Amino acid sequence: MPELKMAKKPCWRLCVHTNYRTEHMSVYRDNTLGVQKEAVVPYRNGKPCNGKTYYSIDGDKREFRSEEELMAALTAKGAAKC
Repeated sequence: MPELKMAKKPCWRLCVHTNYRTEHMSVYRDNTLGVQKEAVVPYRNGKPCNGKTYYSIDGDKREFRSEEELMAALTAKGAAKC
């Protein structure tokens, strides 16, 4: 059985950052791997609250809640190409 090769970690680059009255949102991309990370942080009374981060792969409808889940999906996707 061939050894499963781990996917390369993304090199995130900030693409968009927006500030709204009630939340801030940042979008990061790695175009080489075709992945995206979105961080949403709600604000209450001018102070940040617990935010959420979402990860996605271009052309894949799934949404991942951690970078580890994203890396596992990229690794599996790479293995599927072999």
